Amino acid sequence: MTNVAGVPQADYVGIDNHAAGRTAGYLLGRLCHREGRVLILSSRLDYLGHIERSGGCREVLAAQFPHLRCDGDVAETHDDPDRCYLALKKALQGRGDVVGLYNTGAGSPGIHAALQRFAQDKVCWVTHEISDDHRQYLQQGVLDVVIDQDPDTQAIRALQHTLAALGMAPHATTPDTPGEFRLYFAENMDRRPYLA
Repeated sequence: MTNVAGVPQADYVGIDNHAAGRTAGYLLGRLCHREGRVLILSSRLDYLGHIERSGGCREVLAAQFPHLRCDGDVAETHDDPDRCYLALKKALQGRGDVVGLYNTGAGSPGIHAALQRFAQDKVCWVTHEISDDHRQYLQQGVLDVVIDQDPDTQAIRALQHTLAALGMAPHATTPDTPGEFRLYFAENMDRRPYLA
């Protein structure tokens, strides 16, 4: 899920998290039509993948979308719905200028509940993984975009590398580029359950 520097034998099979964050920033910039603030919620502040996602989002917003501003602090949620709820509640009840939200991790039921209860106007919401709850939120129009890292392909690639390291399969070549991620909107999401 995240690259580990300084461990040459560890093959990374995940997505480019910095590019995913930049994509989130670009989407927020294009979809947030009102001037205001973008809130970033992160699972962990010490986890490279989430640091890269948050940083990429901030970079694009600062460079390309001057009508949007990010708080200096990212709220750490540990993927906990209650922490997500409280962080978003505080932001929405504060200055009342939140127009966008990027969640780099999980905890979406708390976000959904806070948006339903405290958002006076539409808040553009971008998050990760096309889980069953995210499909529901997309259909409701509460969630705008999901960035999915294709966990099935990641698991297969990781298993190939593990089997090769154990001498049980030929060595798989590590691709020069990270795994691809997909963007899902209400109109193009698959209707099948996330874990069939």
